[in-house]
Amino acid sequence: MSLNHEQQLLIKEKIEKLINKGFSKEANEILMKYEKLFQDEKWLLTTKSVIHLLNGEIDKAEKLLKNGLLKYPYNADILFNLAYLNEQKRDFQSAYDYYLDAKFVLNLSDKEIAIKAINHLRSISSNLIEKKKIAIFVKPGLDSFIDDIINGLSDEYRIRKILVESYEQIDQGMEWADICWFEWCDELLIYGSSKTKDTNKIIICRLHRFEVFTDAPLKVNWRNVDKLFIVTSHLQNLLKEKIPNIKNIVSISVLQNGVDLNRFKLKERNPGYNIAYIGYIHLRKNPVLILQLMSELVSIDKNYKLYIAGEFQDPLVKMYWDYQIDAMGLENNIVFEGWQEEIDKWLEDKNYLLSTSIHESFGYGIAEAMARGVKPLVHNFPYSNEIWDSKYLFNTIKEAIHQVTKESYSSKEYRNYIEENYSISKQIKRLKMFLLEIEQSSQMNVLKKIKKNLTEEVVLDSIDQLTLFIPTYNRAQLVISDIKNGYKMGNQKKIIIDDCSNTENQKLLKNGLNNFNNIDIVIQPENKGVATTYKTALEKINTKLTQILGDDDLIFCYEQEDFKNSINKIGDEYSIVVPRYIVNLDSTGAINISYDRLKFEGLSSVDIIKYFFKTGEMLAMIGGAIVSTEIMKKSLPNSIFRVSEDYVALSRYFSKMPSKKIKVLDTYVYVRRVSEDTLSKTITNEKIALHLLSLIVSGYYCIVHDNMTKQDLLHTISERGKLINSLYPTNSGLLEHIMDFLNNDIELKQFIEIVQENYIPNLQYQNLPVEIKEIKNLISNEEKSVFRNES
Repeated sequence: MSLNHEQQLLIKEKIEKLINKGFSKEANEILMKYEKLFQDEKWLLTTKSVIHLLNGEIDKAEKLLKNGLLKYPYNADILFNLAYLNEQKRDFQSAYDYYLDAKFVLNLSDKEIAIKAINHLRSISSNLIEKKKIAIFVKPGLDSFIDDIINGLSDEYRIRKILVESYEQIDQGMEWADICWFEWCDELLIYGSSKTKDTNKIIICRLHRFEVFTDAPLKVNWRNVDKLFIVTSHLQNLLKEKIPNIKNIVSISVLQNGVDLNRFKLKERNPGYNIAYIGYIHLRKNPVLILQLMSELVSIDKNYKLYIAGEFQDPLVKMYWDYQIDAMGLENNIVFEGWQEEIDKWLEDKNYLLSTSIHESFGYGIAEAMARGVKPLVHNFPYSNEIWDSKYLFNTIKEAIHQVTKESYSSKEYRNYIEENYSISKQIKRLKMFLLEIEQSSQMNVLKKIKKNLTEEVVLDSIDQLTLFIPTYNRAQLVISDIKNGYKMGNQKKIIIDDCSNTENQKLLKNGLNNFNNIDIVIQPENKGVATTYKTALEKINTKLTQILGDDDLIFCYEQEDFKNSINKIGDEYSIVVPRYIVNLDSTGAINISYDRLKFEGLSSVDIIKYFFKTGEMLAMIGGAIVSTEIMKKSLPNSIFRVSEDYVALSRYFSKMPSKKIKVLDTYVYVRRVSEDTLSKTITNEKIALHLLSLIVSGYYCIVHDNMTKQDLLHTISERGKLINSLYPTNSGLLEHIMDFLNNDIELKQFIEIVQENYIPNLQYQNLPVEIKEIKNLISNEEKSVFRNES
């Protein structure tokens, strides 16, 4: 029997209707009848899981979905079902993680579903965190060594194990992840390292053993790999034989394998007759030595038996094995029990663990047996003394026999050896330190580059369709010096708006830069603040893109091609491109990282607006930002904003591209000169008032884009105001007036009069942000359609 496509669709529709009506039993009966005839594996998987959920079989549903996620790591239905399942379990952090991943894979029209679910979770749980993401790429069947690491890191990271069957899975995983982990140095790493490196991504490889004996390491682009972990130190020597300068190309560290000691309980035991062998049997495992050793032991005492938990991988070896067992008369002394899923139980009655390999990088079977209190008998293969104490090694059959029949036996000693050297908890702690160091090393590299830039002239070609905007006031000498040294994006086209500096600075600015053909200088007739310089500059800029730079700040770009490729996507894929690092440079020449904005990478514009509003902070987002000139012209701040002008401008800007993503680049960096008398450190009642008004602007757009409820908006403004009042009590009355206004206790006209009289003298109806004029109607109108047009 077979079903054509149309028949399958009809049966699917019938099953889905039954499920939607709650008839899970009937739906399951039809599904079971036709299951083998369906070709849509993903639909089958999600439908079965929904039936389990309807029947209250949460564990079955979760197991099914998690297994499906290994093959389809970015399937929206699987992710949504897992999110819903964890929400029902009240594991809100896991639900939050899955909804975030679902949002990543959904198209623009469907993202709102995930956004609403995310916002709902945020409203009911205050301790949700957005973890950094690790994608682990591994071939099916080679993932048995990674699960303990996944379990150990999952408290701090969102981890997706991807059983790779196509390179498309690697592409998608690398786009999603912050850290791309390649388990084994094989063709998956060759492909991943060959892609154009996104400098925000960290690429890690863990090399186990056999890879060093292949050509794979020669084909890897190691310059794109941030860290190479090897499980024993001698593997580095073997790698150097293939790639002599490997250590100069990639950072290499030893990360030893580890055993989950919670899974292997110590059992005190004594010398006995039961010998265990765990693992595959092939030529590298030295099966000849196994049989010879057993023959000698049986000649001493026929009670000795070898129990094998494993499988043959070579038919020739199996043929030899069977022949020798018969020839040696070992039929009653070698018991082949096949692959064992629960090794800890299988080891219950074993006295010794035998390993005869000619080479290993570790030997999990050895370590797990020792954790259970079983004595190890390990053949002395090359570099084995890096892993095991010499007392556990043997060279000859005679030595092995002596260890079995003559030497002492101590289960506690074997267990302690694993606890001290190969506990998975210790390895996870080391791994977390390594991951932190990798992130910090990228910061150190940035600081080194900046120090180098500050000692020499920087040459950087101009990029078409980009204009650098520099507002300035009485800093002509500094601006001239920076431009001549290339510290402000090299030779990039610039427009400088002088906000009516004194006559000496105006003259100096014009004369000092008159030889630069790609620089326009505009002198404002009166000083009106940065917000007005924005308007003046944007009216004159005719390139597609604009970049904003403070007059005492610097921008250095390190990889211009990557920079150009990213900014060309503004308006299509990205709303804005910003440098990852904001670096402070003090008067002594000392530099340090002020902000690392990597957490904003890939967030949507509406997510950023909400972050602005909820925190009142923007991590100097405007610094070095590349924006669409056309959209920024429509987003200019009101003239009253002598501070918080960038906060207002960006809130408006992002609202006009709500679904577009933020792109954070390592390829350029923004440097701020800071000092104790930096103007922004002076606090006045007017500045505080302007900050609170700017907060209302961003809150307005949170409501416009259904990113927040009215109650949440009022609560956030109230809490932010209380915090400011506690720091600056002279301004305490403003919060009360704002809350009265938002709660309709005072009208707009009265509110303007109060603020003008007490806080912002030049405030008028004409220069009041339109968002403040409209917000009361917005939060009381459930339709909100009129006000969406306003944005």
